[in-house]
Amino acid sequence: MLKYKFKIDKVLVKSQNFTVTMASVMFILAGTSMFFILNFHILVSAEKKDTDDSGHWELALQKIDELQKIVREQEKRISMMLEKRPSEFEIKTLTKLQNTAKKQSTRIVQLEARVQELENVAKADENIPVEIKGNELLSESNGASVTPNKTFNRREGLLNIQPTTVPVDTVAFFAYLSTDTQASAAHHILTFDKVITNVGNAYHSHQGTFFAPRTGIYVFTWTIRLTDYSKQTTELLVNNNVIYWIYFNSNDSVDGSVTGTAVVQVNQGDDVLIRTGSRFHTGTIKSNHDGKSSFAGWILMREKGDMKIDELQKTVHAQDERISMLEKRPSESEIQTLTELQSTVKKQGTRIAQLEVRIKELETVVKANENIPVEILRNGQLSETNGTSVMSKTTHSRRGRLLSIQPTTVPVDMVAFYAYVSANIPASVAHRIIAFDKVVTNVGNAYHPHSGTFIAPRSGLYVFTWTIRLYLHYHHTTELLVNNNVVNRIYFAPAGNIDGSVSSTAVVQVNQGDDVLIRTGSSQHSGEIVGDSNGVSSFAGWILM
Repeated sequence: MLKYKFKIDKVLVKSQNFTVTMASVMFILAGTSMFFILNFHILVSAEKKDTDDSGHWELALQKIDELQKIVREQEKRISMMLEKRPSEFEIKTLTKLQNTAKKQSTRIVQLEARVQELENVAKADENIPVEIKGNELLSESNGASVTPNKTFNRREGLLNIQPTTVPVDTVAFFAYLSTDTQASAAHHILTFDKVITNVGNAYHSHQGTFFAPRTGIYVFTWTIRLTDYSKQTTELLVNNNVIYWIYFNSNDSVDGSVTGTAVVQVNQGDDVLIRTGSRFHTGTIKSNHDGKSSFAGWILMREKGDMKIDELQKTVHAQDERISMLEKRPSESEIQTLTELQSTVKKQGTRIAQLEVRIKELETVVKANENIPVEILRNGQLSETNGTSVMSKTTHSRRGRLLSIQPTTVPVDMVAFYAYVSANIPASVAHRIIAFDKVVTNVGNAYHPHSGTFIAPRSGLYVFTWTIRLYLHYHHTTELLVNNNVVNRIYFAPAGNIDGSVSSTAVVQVNQGDDVLIRTGSSQHSGEIVGDSNGVSSFAGWILM
């Protein structure tokens, strides 16, 4: 019995050990399962979070793929069209010869007319006054004086020397308060209701809010004018987050302005606005004929995904134009052959040479018989005078003087200027143009310090900002003018021993040839505009690229 009991005990012990072992294994398996479940949950959550965060990128990548497919298809289409059409070199050569032949034909007609004219003069043996009409051929006139029948317009002159560039793709706005606004409550949103610029239509004047149409780096600037012991803190909010704030207390009967500027990352759909602060919000925010309170903003940089999409969209657009051009291009059978054109050009060149020889012979005869001085113009055309110089009776208006004194050079990709007054300027008259004579930056050479005027070398969206320093009892309204239209105003009236400055900024569409300047107002203009070693008054502007 003892022997069987011992065996039973051993079996029980083994059974217990097996049970413990199985329990341990089950525990380990359960722990391992929980570990994988938890990690799987974390991975899924992370992936979900990444998916949410990259939602914008997925849409962008999808759009990029679609555009890249369009680009590849258009490239194939262009290649097939090029194989069926004459080469670019052939087209350029033929086009050049066609233009040359056309010019030669016109020149031959002009020279033949001149030959006929001189032959008539030689036969009639008469003195015939000649009138110059711009760049046209000489014609006969019964008048005694020799005066060019051409007026020189400043805008036309600029257009002749400076091509208008393609409009840039940007987002920008500029608005100001049309009337004084009572703002004696905390967190009162300022609705700048008078909109001057709204490229992208992202600023909503009825709410005073800008909704970002795309993600990027933006510049925002606002100006607040106060007087009569008002004091205000105003805040720049992006999605209800205070980014920057400015404060002004117009004690001692000061009437002036304060300006704040911030550069901030804004996401698509974010709202941006200006409101009063929680602590200081007393009195009225001024905005009238003497000076405005304003709000402006513009995009500086965009996200790479959006930029890639725009780049591809521009490529698609360019290829569409290329395809359209290729479809309109004449076929090989419709183009005059190179040999025929070369022969035509050669014959017409010989004819021109013959006519020029004939004209010289006739001029010698006319000069000997009639004593009419003959002058050969640089462009190959001829004019006759009665011994007096041919002078252009150009009207020298302000616009004309600006063009003739300092024409703007050929535009570059960037246009920007910055200048300040080197000394105090007496400005106690209405509409006195302020000549900021010390030029620091002048990219594009479009700012003219002698007249204080910027002449736009190209059409586009521009930012202009100016600062006016005053002291003692001086007071001034200064105005930003574009083509004699007032775009914005600021006013400052320091009192007592106050010495300070006011600034304002505007974003405005400017056309090629438009003039932009700062001048004093019509009613508030007392004392000097200050510029010395302690502080200067300045003017700056640049095109938004």
